[in-house]
Amino acid sequence: MSFEDSRHGNGRTNERAQLTSELLSNKPPLLCCTTQMIRSLSSSLLSRYHQRMHVLSRHHRWCRPTATFSTNITDNPQLDIHYEPLRQVPYTDALAMQRFKQRELFQTCSNPTTPLTTTAATAAAAIHDGLLLLEHPSVYTLGRRSTLDNLRFDPNPSSSASVPPAHQPPQPPQPPDLVRVERGGEVTWHGPGQLVGYPIMNLARGNRKKDLHWFLRQIEQVIINVLADFQIVAERDAAGTGVWVGDEKIAAIGLSASKWITMHGFSINVHPDMECFQEIVPCGIEGRGVTSLRCLGRTATVDDVAQCVIQQFGLVFDHERNVTMHEKGYPSCEDMDLELFQTLPLHR
Repeated sequence: MSFEDSRHGNGRTNERAQLTSELLSNKPPLLCCTTQMIRSLSSSLLSRYHQRMHVLSRHHRWCRPTATFSTNITDNPQLDIHYEPLRQVPYTDALAMQRFKQRELFQTCSNPTTPLTTTAATAAAAIHDGLLLLEHPSVYTLGRRSTLDNLRFDPNPSSSASVPPAHQPPQPPQPPDLVRVERGGEVTWHGPGQLVGYPIMNLARGNRKKDLHWFLRQIEQVIINVLADFQIVAERDAAGTGVWVGDEKIAAIGLSASKWITMHGFSINVHPDMECFQEIVPCGIEGRGVTSLRCLGRTATVDDVAQCVIQQFGLVFDHERNVTMHEKGYPSCEDMDLELFQTLPLHR
């Protein structure tokens, strides 16, 4: 007896012998029947396969994670967007708002030697990152290491108080508002017709990197995507940070961070008075120009660009976006500590 016979008995052998005999005798009815059986079996197996795949696909669709993220401190936190489209916010007020938010986010910082307790971690997860989108009155700002050599005006005009009033010559115009803050980069201008964004974010949270260069590249990508929405091809440039269209800069970026909590940010020229840039060497780069969406033939408003920034910021940083009103996210400037408004000395 063969091994097969020992396992399945002589019935299997007799069946095979009969099938072989019938095939050799070339009987069409049996061959036709066998073909129909194979087709029926294949159809049945295929049907069961599709049913199984349908069940699996439904299971996968319901079980895969959604596009939103929880507020757990280890996940991508929510982003509170503060946008004031109806007024020009003084620069020092915006500075105080940034520092207020940064102080709040310091509570989300965990120390490897002393990790946050469960209660503290829960409280920290409820503190969202922030993005301020504002428009300022005209002001020039210097970075913490900026030189005054890139100013084309005298920040400290000589006083003529010793000259008798009756003989005083016509007074020169007052110098433009000028402040020095803790951001990186050289001198730049902010004012009407320009959208300024301040992302205050904890780079140690979620899927981010503790790397300001990485963060800067992300901000640049947001702006490049925004400009693409207006059919403007913009790019990075080895000449310096920011976003460029050809040889002209359309968006400037200057950042700072403490404990990996960012401050300061970016500006996009929508339809500003371009004469304001004649008073400085923008970003300290000689021989390169400045442009705007209006100069490139676009009729967009600051609000149009702000809406695109909100959308692209969420896509690039993968946030759940919460648009908040001013009074929900920040106290009034009258209630903030005075030290939040302080700027650095103009002369280093």
